[in-house]
Amino acid sequence: MSECQGCSQEYDSEAFRACGACVKTLAEQVERNQRCMSEVVGDANVYGRTLCLDLFYPRAEDRVDTVEFGLCDTRAADSIRISYDFERDGYSIKQASKFCWATDEDNDEDWQEVAFVEAWAREETEEQTEARLGERQSLSIKI
Repeated sequence: MSECQGCSQEYDSEAFRACGACVKTLAEQVERNQRCMSEVVGDANVYGRTLCLDLFYPRAEDRVDTVEFGLCDTRAADSIRISYDFERDGYSIKQASKFCWATDEDNDEDWQEVAFVEAWAREETEEQTEARLGERQSLSIKI
């Protein structure tokens, strides 16, 4: 017999650290969170080693409008926050000037913009276009 870490009742299982009722509750919470994430955030997919995340209509009040990225590794780094600035038509990247734990009373991390990436700012060079198209020639129309 083992003691459930969720409700402290005894149960007969070596596979889980929780009784059947707590496992079911946890599974329901995970499913609800996944459903909420897809409704609020949008698509999140992994391709190889790349996480692709789409924010659906971030200007709407009930939607996520900022993504915070952190790093958990032997190399420490500050987190960054990325949001879309519709007035300037590009991505604003912010960084905090001080680190705070979630339990700190004064949680003013002083997030400020450290970079701005204009939407559609990067264009393919003619050489890149030709390499991508292979033997097909790029089409140029001059007016």
